[in-house]
Formats: sequence, structure tokens, C-alpha cells
Amino acid sequence: RFQGDCLARAAPGAMRRPSAPPALPLEEEEPEAGAISVEELVDRLRADRGSTGVLDVRTDAEFASGRIHGATHLASEALLDDNSGEAWARDYLTGLASAGADLLVVHCMYAQNR
Repeated sequence: RFQGDCLARAAPGAMRRPSAPPALPLEEEEPEAGAISVEELVDRLRADRGSTGVLDVRTDAEFASGRIHGATHLASEALLDDNSGEAWARDYLTGLASAGADLLVVHCMYAQNR
């Protein structure tokens, strides 16, 4: 578990607009969300790629400098855009659920503050 980390888990239907990076433990505030260790994420991705979605919301430059293999990228600014962000998120989460994913990991710039 990483304090201040945005490697967080959420059920695909539980996405909401963030206001600020949450202080952990997140499970107490949002029972559907929480932190995931790097080891657990690696184990899940190696075991079955279809059950875990990874959304990287860092900037384009951060994503280009290194990423989790197979992650979907959409910068947080685009995700929070009132005109298109909500529709994109709905489509993305619907696709994950249709593919059988039971976990969404959101990777953001705060993940570097381990």
C-alpha cells in the first residue's frame, strides 16, 4: 500500500469525478475503491489480462516516458472535460465490463509519490 498513491482499484461501474488526491485508506471513504500494491497488479496482469483494466491518466509526456504495458491512456484533463470526458468514461467502463473485467486500476501522477 502506498500513501498518496493513485494506483487505485475501483469496480468498473464506480467511476466518479475526483476533486483532489484522496488520503488513504480510501476503503473507508469509498468501499468500492482502494489501493493496490505493485506486486498484486503485476500478478493480476500476468495471470489474466482480461480481468483487469489499467487507465493511465497522466499527461502525454509522462505516459510517453514510461507506462504499464497494455494501459489505456487518456490524460486527466481530457477525462474531466465536460463535453466529452463523461461519454468517453462511460464507453470505456462499459467496454471493460463487457470484456469481463472486475478491476480497474487508475494510474496517475501521484503514483510516483510512494
